Amino acid sequence: MLLSLAALDFAQARSQPRTVGVLYVVHGGSDDQDVADTFDTTLQFFQYDPNNIIFKGLIWNASAWPTVVKSGDIQSYANAASQLKKYAFAVERMGGRDPSPVLTDRQFAGMQKALKAEARRLNVRFVADIAQWIGSQEQARRLPWPRYLYEPQVAKGTRLTYCGSATDGGPWAGCDPQRYNVDGPAERLLKQGAEEIVMVDMTVGGIRFWKTYDVVTMTRRVVADWNRKNGTAVPVRWVNDPTELMQASFPADPPNWTRALGPPKADSHVPLAGRTNPVIEDPLLAAMHADGIEAAFNRSVQLGDTAVLFVNHA
Repeated sequence: MLLSLAALDFAQARSQPRTVGVLYVVHGGSDDQDVADTFDTTLQFFQYDPNNIIFKGLIWNASAWPTVVKSGDIQSYANAASQLKKYAFAVERMGGRDPSPVLTDRQFAGMQKALKAEARRLNVRFVADIAQWIGSQEQARRLPWPRYLYEPQVAKGTRLTYCGSATDGGPWAGCDPQRYNVDGPAERLLKQGAEEIVMVDMTVGGIRFWKTYDVVTMTRRVVADWNRKNGTAVPVRWVNDPTELMQASFPADPPNWTRALGPPKADSHVPLAGRTNPVIEDPLLAAMHADGIEAAFNRSVQLGDTAVLFVNHA
């Protein structure tokens, strides 16, 4: 990760350190997926797809909010009811808490420490934050543009402030109706003087993936909005995709295509040659995974009798 950041051009001498914002991008999620968090993550899922029926008719539709988690197992609601059962099943077998949020915060703290160590050598002032594709109610501030969810993106919509009703066990304890009326990670970096924002993605282990593309695209939108309002030209760079392969290979027709529209009429075919991902190709990342795998081995089983299964998100 740091090797990728070091590849940035900081050669120009400056009397004052340049301020670079670093966003650590992860998938996100709750350590205990309850009804409240299931409601939020279900709607967060569809915020990135303006062609989807949930975006058009539910996210900012107050009369429909009580139906989300009680909708049953139907795909139009991202299977919210079955998702709640699935996570309850999984979390119970993890000891009652999913350790991922704690591990993410620990990784982020380590990244901040490493950036601080590099800052003086590069004559750079690093400011860092975490961006997530989805998250619990407490993690709403980590979404790329929380106020995009808060403010209606459809005609006659209602601000997203739902905290439950009698239908779904509400009002939910600790629920803040203003949870989306906050700055997101990019906005916080900009307010700290970031002259450039660099996104380092580990959403699915560092590979380029559509969920991160959602976060990158939304981050670029909020930064473009900031630039327009403030007369600035702050760029956003995705370290995992320095040649913009994902953008270049995006479907060409119909315009503004999203998954809700089905297969595109015209796709874009771009050769992979020269379109490297420096994060996933970093030997340090491979070594980190190898160390973690080895640490999980059962010491009572011989190495020759131990198998390692790699599971892909797909």
